[in-house]
Amino acid sequence: MARSIYVVCEDHDSDLGHINEIAQRNGYSPQVFTRVSRDLIAFDERVHSAVILMGGCGDHPTYPAEYDCLAAAIASKRPVLAICQGAQVLATLHTRNPRSIKLIEYPDAEDQGLLPLNLTGDGKVDPVMMPIAETGARMAQSHSYTVKKLHKSAVQLAHSPSGLHCDAFRLNALTYGLQFHPEVPSWLKESECDPGEYRKYVDCADQVVQAWFDTTGLSQRRAT
Repeated sequence: MARSIYVVCEDHDSDLGHINEIAQRNGYSPQVFTRVSRDLIAFDERVHSAVILMGGCGDHPTYPAEYDCLAAAIASKRPVLAICQGAQVLATLHTRNPRSIKLIEYPDAEDQGLLPLNLTGDGKVDPVMMPIAETGARMAQSHSYTVKKLHKSAVQLAHSPSGLHCDAFRLNALTYGLQFHPEVPSWLKESECDPGEYRKYVDCADQVVQAWFDTTGLSQRRAT
């Protein structure tokens, strides 16, 4: 049984944050590839139990490989968690163009810091988003590009307070795109946040990641 998670990061200095610990706690070892080094290999369902696309910045020649990886994972019914730029890549899988005009906009101001999410009706009952629904925690965000409009096959789970762009969606029961950062990234400094809001975010973010493992069945398969 596959016990490795295929992870794409920006570069080798990028960190998985709490996702690394949560994955290992569930019995999985992340196999990390980077956009900068262009070392992505083909997704292999015999080796990889899931895919996680982390955030990044700029355009990369690895996008075709990321699209191939996503398509293979979805076709083989493997779970996918796409974060920030990874969510933008996932949202444009059907066009294979990460800057599709109908899907991506460039806001006047970058969203950064601990920001509130507005959950949709679907988001309020979605098991992965449930920790946010229950706690009202603000989530870490840092992005300029963002998903403006989803493909008709996607279910929107959250949007920005302005309602102008999507903050979370799912393509199916195993495939999630999150514009926010549930990994507790190192660039978010506790000293620069309200202490209570930061602790609330960390606890909730960990629950969101674990909920993805639980909802997609990864945690149930860890002992096999």
